[in-house]
Amino acid sequence: VIAAKLRPGVDVLILGNHGLVVAAETVSEAEALLHLVRSLLARPARATAPPDIAALTALAGDYRLPADVEAHAVALDSESLDMAEGGSLYPDHVIFLGQGSVVARPGENVAGVTARLGAAPVAILFPGAGVLMRGDAGAGAD
Repeated sequence: VIAAKLRPGVDVLILGNHGLVVAAETVSEAEALLHLVRSLLARPARATAPPDIAALTALAGDYRLPADVEAHAVALDSESLDMAEGGSLYPDHVIFLGQGSVVARPGENVAGVTARLGAAPVAILFPGAGVLMRGDAGAGAD
């Protein structure tokens, strides 16, 4: 996963709850970059609309709502959704959720997504509505 993210211009790697890596030409530049990243991570999350629980319940099938209501934000915020569609952001994502993020197409429900993929993903993002988790998803996936 890390090797796939390394390319010119990438100078920060976020390793989920394992930390982060910053790269720069000098120690002082790396320290400045680390302070910048820490300040950006300390900002409050972007405000989103609340998840559409009624719509998610209608789409759910054998899926459930995530344990933390904040998990829905990735499907409710266009910038977060764009990042999620770009691939896995940290190693734990791959371990608990699989490679990349699965985003439902307009009009799709859980059964439609599963049929399109040929497998039941651990999590499905429904743009504008929220997130659903496969019923057997472990706590680490939430």
